[in-house]
Amino acid sequence: MEIYNEEILDLLCGSKDKSVISVISVRKEAIKILGLTEKVVCSATEMVGCLELGNSARTVGSTAMNSASSRSHAIFTVTVEQRRSAHRSDTVVSKLHLVDLAGSERQKKTKAEGDRLREGISINRGLLSLGNVISALGEESKRGTFVPYRDSKLTRLLQDALGGNSHTLMIACVSPADSNMEETVNTLRYADPARKIKNKPIINVDPCAAETQRLKQQVQKLQVMLLNAHGGVAPVVSGSEPSANMSEILERNSCLQDENSKLSRELSEAVGQTAQMFEKIILLPLQLLVRSAQFLVFLTGLLLPSAQPLQTVLQLRRHRDAFSCF
Repeated sequence: MEIYNEEILDLLCGSKDKSVISVISVRKEAIKILGLTEKVVCSATEMVGCLELGNSARTVGSTAMNSASSRSHAIFTVTVEQRRSAHRSDTVVSKLHLVDLAGSERQKKTKAEGDRLREGISINRGLLSLGNVISALGEESKRGTFVPYRDSKLTRLLQDALGGNSHTLMIACVSPADSNMEETVNTLRYADPARKIKNKPIINVDPCAAETQRLKQQVQKLQVMLLNAHGGVAPVVSGSEPSANMSEILERNSCLQDENSKLSRELSEAVGQTAQMFEKIILLPLQLLVRSAQFLVFLTGLLLPSAQPLQTVLQLRRHRDAFSCF
């Protein structure tokens, strides 16, 4: 499309009479162009063909400085759609604006009159509005202030490409001739603030698609909870067949239940063995204490004069065998 005398014209419509396009706001920092021709391409060659077709229909005119001077600003928009899966909700969409700005004109050099003069005034007005927007976005002293996107059709169309969720790059075309020194310096000064625009782009997520994905995940969690409530018997779900994610969740749930049962059995066995070990540790000192008391009683009996030698030897042997078990 091109912006000619503050009117948006369709360059891909194919007819000689270019239709006028209108712009509306759909949400914050987003616009929608009504009636603009869109073509689906599958290769770089087809995309270049559309670019050449639109460029050939662009409005040009002759001035004292250029015999084929562009009399409008042109915008070529490429929308790239990437689908990560068969579901349309899992789609990433990005947009690339290629903008060809008509050069600013001075009436003294172009010697424009009539329609050419009005075209030059419209071109300069659009460039001035674009410069004000870039300055408001790039200069630190003006950040957070009002950005005049609605001052011209050019800045209105480029609203989502300059600020917000985007990257901005400007290529300045200058002349090495001495006679164009003033224009070269002004062009560089005009493009310099564009380098200072600092945005923080994030992944564009369609609110409807994000909500649909969230509801699907919630349904899968509820199905798993319902399965556990039924004792492992899968409930009957009306509608389409279970998805691959649901099958994986059920299989994972079954494996976790088996592993939980195995660990429970091992834990019970370990608790039993630990109880037996503690029981032995507690009883061993008591048995030693009892044997020690019996041995002291035996020694006391040896000291008595009535003790017989043969009986003393038998008792010593019996107590030796008793203590050997420890």
